[in-house]
Amino acid sequence: MRMSVFSSGEWKVKAGREDGFVRAWNDFAESSRKGIEPDVWALLLRDKKDPRHFRSIARWREEEAIARWQGSEDFRRRTAELREMVEQSDISVFDIVVSVGSVPEPLMSVGQRD
Repeated sequence: MRMSVFSSGEWKVKAGREDGFVRAWNDFAESSRKGIEPDVWALLLRDKKDPRHFRSIARWREEEAIARWQGSEDFRRRTAELREMVEQSDISVFDIVVSVGSVPEPLMSVGQRD
């Protein structure tokens, strides 16, 4: 049985671009879910101490789906759009090494906003 893999992004958004970044990231996540991996879930987290610092986390069923996602024209276009709004960014792929308790589904679904 394959274990899920996770992609994670670290984002330092330019001052004043935070709301646009959140909208663009949400559109990107929805597009990825519809076009590449319908079972993916994703979260965008904002640092309570630094409202310009974000972290994104997505769970994928398989690493091949991440490769398809990163190889898509939509990925290239949307990451370019996001990068126009940030000072720094880094996207990585992770395997689970340790899991304590059960890994819950996210508290919010992709696309849900306040």
